[in-house]
Amino acid sequence: AAGAVGAWGGSWWGGNLKGLWLKVNQAYPDLVSFMAGGPSSGGVNVMTYDLSSNEQYHECPQPGVCQLDQQVAFYMNTYKEVPIAASVGYEIGTPAYPDPKHDPTHQLPLTTQMMDSIISQTQSSHAGGFFWEMYKPAEAGQATPTQLAQALCKKLLPGSSRCSGVIPPWK
Repeated sequence: AAGAVGAWGGSWWGGNLKGLWLKVNQAYPDLVSFMAGGPSSGGVNVMTYDLSSNEQYHECPQPGVCQLDQQVAFYMNTYKEVPIAASVGYEIGTPAYPDPKHDPTHQLPLTTQMMDSIISQTQSSHAGGFFWEMYKPAEAGQATPTQLAQALCKKLLPGSSRCSGVIPPWK
């Protein structure tokens, strides 16, 4: 897994793993190429979730780039520019960060609207996507595991009969 800020070379004081994959790619390009090619590879899985819209604490990558779909596009573009093959990360349910009890107003859950936006605007530039916490319950208006799986499958494998599958509900 790769941090959302892992390929970003810009100034940002608040993140862990900032620029890690950028530096690995610069120092060991053959290693990153090996991870991106071949039958059991595909690059890194970018944790483009657990993001916050709190501009007071500089948690948006740029002023005004605070909505979930905007941040996912920004961070995934840093991997694309380097270039590092990367898959988009999607979290079901209430994000772990920011803490839902301490700062719920700045949480950015994956709503169906944000899911549609990310898949239509960002996912097409990347060969894969992955789930985080697939069996965590989704609140009203948030994407369910089945909705996300079907939408992602239709984007990555258009016309496939596999895209009508259903993920059993969390119990």
